[in-house]
Amino acid sequence: MAENADLLALLAEMKKSMEKGQEEMRKGQEEMRKGQEEMRKGQEDMKDEMRKGQEEMKDEMRKGQEEMKNEIQTHVESKVGEIKDHVNSCIDKIEEDVQSVRREIGEMLPVGKLSMLMQELVVNNSNKIEHGNCDVTHELNALRNTDNNLEYVETDFRHYPCLTRVVEYICVSIYNKKHDVIIHGRAAMLISHADMKTKQLLLTLTEIQDGSIKGLL
Repeated sequence: MAENADLLALLAEMKKSMEKGQEEMRKGQEEMRKGQEEMRKGQEDMKDEMRKGQEEMKDEMRKGQEEMKNEIQTHVESKVGEIKDHVNSCIDKIEEDVQSVRREIGEMLPVGKLSMLMQELVVNNSNKIEHGNCDVTHELNALRNTDNNLEYVETDFRHYPCLTRVVEYICVSIYNKKHDVIIHGRAAMLISHADMKTKQLLLTLTEIQDGSIKGLL
């Protein structure tokens, strides 16, 4: 009987220990569930923070892009203004050059005075011709035999120092072997040529301006 009592007491003690262990296990499981719930909540909070951070980053990027776009637009407008000013300056310079050519042609002496002034030049320099110091006749003959090319004569006429007065004060007449070529006939061609070159250059400048603006945009 005593042994049975001891055994029953031991069983009762073991039962209490088991119940206590089970209770502690239930508490541990409850705490674990709470921890998991807190972890899920923390993950949700973290996701919310990440979403907010991404939105803020997107807003900052949009603002930065807008600022950059405004800066580029301002820079482009500035460059376009500079190009327009440069083109207008070139156009003004071209117009001045054309008007200068027109004035120079308009200031040339009548063709009828050409022969008289050439003869006067020869007479005034006859002594020098005789002494071989200035061969005006040779220079005039060289002009008469020159090909009908105004630009060539204008470029190379400086090689004839004795005919400086002709260059400065009269309209040069160029002779070939059979026909006289009057510079006033060339004058109209020169004006037409200058106008054509002006139009071509204006077209080129316009294309350059359009291309530069498109490149900047």
